[in-house]
Amino acid sequence: MNDRFIAIKVGQGDAFFIQRDERTALIDGGRAKKGFPNLYRNEIGTNHADIVVCTHNDADHAKGIVGFLECNLMSCGEVWLPASWENRLDDLVNRPDNFEEELQENLSDFQFSQEMGWNKGLRNLQDIGNVYSDEQLEQNSDSQEVGNSVSSIKRGLSFDNKSRKERITLKWRGLATNQIKKQRIYNYRPTFMRVVLHQAIAAAKNIREIAVTCSKKGYPVRWFRYDKNRACGGERDFLVPLNAMEIQWQPNISNKMPALKYLALSVVNKESLTFFSPRSDSFPGVIFTADSDLVFSQKIPWCKGMIVTTPHHGSKDNYKAYIRIQREMSIPPDVIMVRSDGKYRSRPGKYYLKHPQCKRFCTNCFKAIFSKQSVSFCNTSGSWVPQSGVIGCSCP
Repeated sequence: MNDRFIAIKVGQGDAFFIQRDERTALIDGGRAKKGFPNLYRNEIGTNHADIVVCTHNDADHAKGIVGFLECNLMSCGEVWLPASWENRLDDLVNRPDNFEEELQENLSDFQFSQEMGWNKGLRNLQDIGNVYSDEQLEQNSDSQEVGNSVSSIKRGLSFDNKSRKERITLKWRGLATNQIKKQRIYNYRPTFMRVVLHQAIAAAKNIREIAVTCSKKGYPVRWFRYDKNRACGGERDFLVPLNAMEIQWQPNISNKMPALKYLALSVVNKESLTFFSPRSDSFPGVIFTADSDLVFSQKIPWCKGMIVTTPHHGSKDNYKAYIRIQREMSIPPDVIMVRSDGKYRSRPGKYYLKHPQCKRFCTNCFKAIFSKQSVSFCNTSGSWVPQSGVIGCSCP
């Protein structure tokens, strides 16, 4: 079968599929947990992916991955995850009630202070994560880098046999939004704190469900630590990181983050992992930007005619990414931009709209004259060619 790229028409978020030399990968899965497996099978024509990647813990990237992994009709060869999830994974999986209590204590202790930027427009968990991210010191370099070795998440997790069923099916008191007593949530003032609590619990559930499912089904997991200066690992000539180092699993982590910081950093857009499938004489190349602003020092291997997934769905908040694309490519850039999103008045922004309309494709344009579409390309003689019926971007 020919090499192909597909932006799957999820209701909201990113879900991209790539097939190259008979190897396949799913990069993110949109927001719909229950509906994504059927959508994947219908659009891709298979129930398998060799590699499943979750770039970061935004719901519109991670929930579909949860659905894919949990569905017994789907299968994969291995799962690639952000290495920052390691830090409290053992506590989150094996001691969820304690983790939830700590999270609520962190929220109670979190002060309205100028030093934390509280009076500078913080609105949600991701804003808190941005503050933490900006304050973080250099990444811990104790982790041993690896090439292409695969380590299973099972090595770092252990379940109490007496409560294994309870934990795997998530039937426990902690971290289940619909089970938290109202007084727990409404004890927090102002409304901002309730929003953050809900978002933090949702983020914790995503991480925990992915980890537990990988362990239960025996899927090998490979870990990629965000690094703005170095990159290594992945699968050469298929899918490699641009802003991350592949590292080994660390079952005993001494420097544990507070629960709130751990979850806030997991949703930060600027640290979302980016990957690329390198160009060759017979392959045009693809870059998966996720929600990254591309503010890292590694060289991006741009090439004419390659596909670039639109950073953060075309949001103006990621203007630095578009500036970099325009600066490092020809102006206008000679790449194909593929945008996956729901319908929002605020997206796409002006930077995305500056890209030549003939080289823009959306799964769901803001003022679409057509229904939602999967954007599918086939590699024909070393060039990406849109499949029959794929309509170009009509965003104003």
